[in-house]
Amino acid sequence: MTNELFILDQFPKGEREGARTDFMTSEGATFHDPPNCKTCGSGISNLIWAPPYHAEMDQWGERYGDLALSGSPQCILVSERFRDLYENSGMIGLSGFYPVTIDRLVRRNKKCKGKPPTYLKADVARSRVGVDDARSGCVWTKDSTICPECLFPMKGIIKRWTGTILLPGQVPAEDVFVPRGGGAGIMVSTRFKAFCEEHAISNAWFFPAELYAKDFYPWETAGVGSASPEG
Repeated sequence: MTNELFILDQFPKGEREGARTDFMTSEGATFHDPPNCKTCGSGISNLIWAPPYHAEMDQWGERYGDLALSGSPQCILVSERFRDLYENSGMIGLSGFYPVTIDRLVRRNKKCKGKPPTYLKADVARSRVGVDDARSGCVWTKDSTICPECLFPMKGIIKRWTGTILLPGQVPAEDVFVPRGGGAGIMVSTRFKAFCEEHAISNAWFFPAELYAKDFYPWETAGVGSASPEG
């Protein structure tokens, strides 16, 4: 089986077909500080969403997704159907599956009817594999030495990247994971992609990792756009 990797991403913004389902944490949600890198002391993730889990949801497609994504790679929401299939798949990388209360639902597509399925919060594993900063074309807001452990710079935030490529010789143990460093989102294996296709998991959209590019400062690159769709 190929070792090709993919980014799990959202359907293009404004997509009215399919099952694009987005979420954000509800107002008043509680967060914990992220873990710190033992080498440089920097936080290695976004703030950690704490229970009880309450979310707001935007439904863009004609049906609800088995997956719901936000802007954070740390967790996703999954349907009970997905959870049951995943737990029997033998794959690793997702854990927790905590019940989530949907406080507010906005149906952007009036063709979508009925109540949403029960959603569960699934935590995404942080892998030991790391992004190759140079080969991925990562550019940060400030010049700074990259920490050899967390693979983040001491200062600055990421401005853009031209692909998401792992360090040479590194093979992830997980099927769903967030790598160290770079600007990568949720990475998945070929096996996870095939699993979603086999079971018709809705709102599971994949982009080849080596082509997955984003630019948060496009005015600096003379109109050169991202190779990946808007999230």
